Order: sequence, then C-alpha cells, then structure tokens
Amino acid sequence: MTEKIQKLGIKREDGWLYYLQGTDLFRKRKGVSGAAGELVAKGDFTREPGYLYSLDADGDIVRAKMATAATAKPAAPPSKRSPAAMAENVEKSKKLIAEYVGKKVTAKLDGGLFDHVPATFRFRFHEPKELAEELAADYTDELGEMDCLDDDDNWSSDTLVPVASVSSIDDAKEEDDDEPYEFAWVFLDWSTEHPPGVLITTTDDWGDERTVKSLAALKLTVG
Repeated sequence: MTEKIQKLGIKREDGWLYYLQGTDLFRKRKGVSGAAGELVAKGDFTREPGYLYSLDADGDIVRAKMATAATAKPAAPPSKRSPAAMAENVEKSKKLIAEYVGKKVTAKLDGGLFDHVPATFRFRFHEPKELAEELAADYTDELGEMDCLDDDDNWSSDTLVPVASVSSIDDAKEEDDDEPYEFAWVFLDWSTEHPPGVLITTTDDWGDERTVKSLAALKLTVG
C-alpha cells in the first residue's frame, strides 16, 4: 500500500523521465545519454528510513514501506557477477523482442499480474540498456532491493534484462491523447530452469513472485 506524502498534481509530459533526487522532483529527456536533470518541484517532506518514494499516477509523491527484517526473505549468498553473461543475455533478449520493438503491442489479460482489473494492456518494448537506465533513475531504491544495481546505480544483474513497460488502454478514450501511465515492467529472467522466464514488477511490488513461463504466455498481439 502507498501513502501520499505531498500533493503536486504534476502532469507528465511525453518524452520525459520523472524521478526523485532526495526530496525534490526532477525530470530529464528520455533516451538522451548524459542529459542533465531539470527541477520540476521542491519537496516539502522528510525522507524516513524504511520507505520507498516515487511519483504516482496523479502526479503526487507517495511512499511504500519496504520489507522489514521480519518479512524479508533470507539474504542470498553473494553472487559472482559476470559481465560476459550479462552482455550475452542482453543480446539474446534483444533478438527475442526484436519483433515487438517500435510496434503497437497489446494483450487482453485478467489483470492479476498487475493488481489491475481485466483490461487490454499495452506493452512498450524498449532497447534493454535504455530501459535499464530509465528504471535506475526513477526506481533506484526498489532496484537496489532487487540487487540489480551496483554501488554507482548502474545495471549489474547478469540474469534479469528489462524489456518492456506496461500501461492499460481505456477504450473510452483515444489511446494517443496523452502519454500513458506505465505502472508495470517486464523482465526476461535467464536464471530459470527453462530460460528465459518472465518477471513482472509493479510500482507497488518489486518482488520476485509475479512470473510467467515465457513471453508467449502473455499472448501478445502486434498491430
């Protein structure tokens, strides 16, 4: 569950990535390497340990409580990261999603994967490196909990590859009127018994329990 911390009512503009730095809200151009952040609004709150802070669909700052020591899973033993394995899995992922990148991709689902009502969902497939950079800028704490980032907040997981972001389509509105609010993300997981599996995360849940066997199981439609 999330808790509203500061009402801002920020309207997201197309082509911009919004993220918190400290308590202040910034934005930067998507897909522009090295782009400087632009201050959007000053935060009027104090960060407390044990919470993840983000911008919600209403453009307000919210927070969600992190897992406590009592509820968190036992820590896994330190893994040896393999840059070669990471590069190989990224290349294999790019080949798998090539037919979807730059296309209109949808799926009619019951919504359970996303804590959503049944709907038509839009999957925006990305070049993995670009999506990893976007997520690292906007969800540093959450990805840190998933052990996906190194100490410099660069992507370091050699098994999880982010490939798509997810929004829902409201049939009562024109799809392209505004930039859709993306509330879930798709990762290819190359550590499964029959790789790649698929891991889904949402703005409220960055755990490892929302999984499907493959992209094919999502019954994606192109066009």
